Amino acid sequence: MDVDRRAEVWQDAAQATTLVRGQEGGSAVMTAAPETDRTHQGVARIICWANDKGGVGKTSCTTNCAAQFSFNGFKVLIVDLNNQGNAVYDLGCKDSDINDQGANLAKAVMFGDALAPRKVPGRENLYIIPGGNHLANLPFNIISNKSTQGAKANLALRNALLPIAGEFDLIFIDTPPENLTMLDLALATSRWLMIPTRTDAASIGGMERVAQRFVEARQVNPHLRLMGAVLFATGRGAKAIHAKAYRKIERAFGGNSPAFRAFIGYSEALAQEARNDGKLAHELEALAAEQPAWWKALKDRADGKDIKRVPSTATNVSSDYSNVCVEMIDIITAAEETAR
Repeated sequence: MDVDRRAEVWQDAAQATTLVRGQEGGSAVMTAAPETDRTHQGVARIICWANDKGGVGKTSCTTNCAAQFSFNGFKVLIVDLNNQGNAVYDLGCKDSDINDQGANLAKAVMFGDALAPRKVPGRENLYIIPGGNHLANLPFNIISNKSTQGAKANLALRNALLPIAGEFDLIFIDTPPENLTMLDLALATSRWLMIPTRTDAASIGGMERVAQRFVEARQVNPHLRLMGAVLFATGRGAKAIHAKAYRKIERAFGGNSPAFRAFIGYSEALAQEARNDGKLAHELEALAAEQPAWWKALKDRADGKDIKRVPSTATNVSSDYSNVCVEMIDIITAAEETAR
């Protein structure tokens, strides 16, 4: 999908969706979420990105989709539950003073401190509650609390987010791999579950483990729903491989097919460029559009100029993330219109 057509699709989606923010007294406010239980209204648009396998694109999907939504006018909060704190790398703010290495998040969940979202530098409408090494002890705290509170201990993150959730159109939670306690926190908080996965057996296995925790999480969070699974870093022409992966995804969720039509294509060069430079796919796409033609770059190099080129795959990958976001809008809008 070319850039102009993509802009039209986003505009059409924004006009149709119930996610658009209203204006009241000069400041943006979220329309009331259509939940019958008012205690769940604040978390009606929280989306958890999860797969128990590492390296399947959870952080990449979280940051890129959040940034695409914010670029198109939605106010978005990222909550990074990973003690590696990788989201700030993708956003280019690892060394910024907003990166508290998860200190605020840990204190909010363990001790009831107020969450303080930080605006991501240089990106309008995008906010983050960073993760990092301060989250290392959080799973032990939750496990300890389960001895007295049972499964309700998993509501600690939800309770911390409730006072601020209504300030945002969407909240994305990035979860760590191989940490079921943190996964349980995220699932108990979220309205929607998104599962990025590669097509290999190990990645599908990680998705299956999330499916098991999903069932358990609905005991304390009955509003939790599966939004879908999206194939990540896959070949664009690998239709047979995609079909096989979709069948496995379908089996993992009891015959219901939650697979997104859109997928994120593979580009190793772009992935390295993005994380090294703290740029997201749509930002690299814009830079690629402005760079000189390849033949001019070759001439400049021959003249001794240091020319750095953005991989040509930026446009395709940016379009992939955009397509995923538009499908997400369709799903949320349909669910909210049905609930009204």
